[in-house]
Amino acid sequence: MNKVQQKISLALSLCLVAFIVACGGGEPPKTDPNAPPPQSMVKEDVPDGKAIYTKTCQACHQENGQGVPKAFPPLANADVLNSNVEGAIDGVIHGRKGELIVNGEKYNTEMAPLGGTLNDAEIAAVLTYVYSQWGNNGSVITPEMVAARRTKK
Repeated sequence: MNKVQQKISLALSLCLVAFIVACGGGEPPKTDPNAPPPQSMVKEDVPDGKAIYTKTCQACHQENGQGVPKAFPPLANADVLNSNVEGAIDGVIHGRKGELIVNGEKYNTEMAPLGGTLNDAEIAAVLTYVYSQWGNNGSVITPEMVAARRTKK
């Protein structure tokens, strides 16, 4: 090899080494598997539907969604709930008065309106939680669906 070839070979080798060092070349950095996800992956704006249910709905409808016979209707596998999403949203926002038949049983206990207490995202979260539990149909309620029903009555 002549001197020009040696210089070119040395220059290419140095470039290769610089490239490897610049790209990290060695082992990937160690990460803690228990570390929280990056902030960009955390949905801070999504309320906890189960927590809202526990705080707001459970006293009447019970932890298992079975309600209280002759007083508060069940939410578990509830025919009225599963057949009428808009009615469920309306009931939470505006409350309910009058007779309601759920799974063949009559109920006539007033439900207080929660639209002044819970925002659209909270109502969506609690209803999505209810629909995901106790044999219900798994409907997903969005804040936009709730906002659209706020103006209806």
